[in-house]
Amino acid sequence: MKNYNYWQTMILVVLSSIIAYYIIGGIAMDKGVGKLHYSSTLKETISQKNSH
Repeated sequence: MKNYNYWQTMILVVLSSIIAYYIIGGIAMDKGVGKLHYSSTLKETISQKNSH
């Protein structure tokens, strides 16, 4: 029974950490980390098009 509880808690910890990772990642994207990266790459492509 102890072994079962151990695995149950391990699975819960892993699942919660994965869920938290995705939630934090989504919030970071909304807060502008993803937008900042996207806009910087967009500027690079625009400058490359203008230079050609």
